[in-house]
Amino acid sequence: MNVNEVVANHANLAAGAALGSQAPVHPNDHDGLSLREAAMASGVVGAEEFGRLVDPRSMTHPTAGS
Repeated sequence: MNVNEVVANHANLAAGAALGSQAPVHPNDHDGLSLREAAMASGVVGAEEFGRLVDPRSMTHPTAGS
C-alpha cells in the first residue's frame, strides 16, 4: 500500500464510504497535487474543514495534540 492509497482511504472514510472503496476519492485521481489540493479538487472537504481535519502533527505524533 502506498501513501496515495492511505490518504484516499482516510478521505473516503471521512466521506462515509467503506474502507477500501475507491470512491469518491481514487488514489490515482490527483497525481502531482498536494494533499490539500487533491482534497479541494475532489470536493470531499472545503479549505476550512481540511484545515480542521488534517493536522500533520497529530498524524505523525498522535499523542502530541492531547
